[in-house]
Amino acid sequence: MERKEAPIDCMILAMYRFFKSFYAEILRGRYGLGKDHLHSHLSGLYDLDNDHPMLPEVLSPEEIFNNIRESCKMAEQVALITHSNPLRILISYIFPR
Repeated sequence: MERKEAPIDCMILAMYRFFKSFYAEILRGRYGLGKDHLHSHLSGLYDLDNDHPMLPEVLSPEEIFNNIRESCKMAEQVALITHSNPLRILISYIFPR
């Protein structure tokens, strides 16, 4: 990132995406679908067939940072074309209404 303000907004975005990925790992672990699993006395509390949970994708830190880099590049390109603030474009891309 060449911009001086990029590290703080990218770090906040990275922490948000790390949290989402960590939560996805926990949710998948409840149903025995990941590298983490519940203790045997708790595994009966969650039933994949009855609960029908929406299991989000788990991303590696490398995937998260690559995605953020690509999003920042795209926001900068759109900002050049539309003469807008790249941070505002990046936020609207990440958090669509």
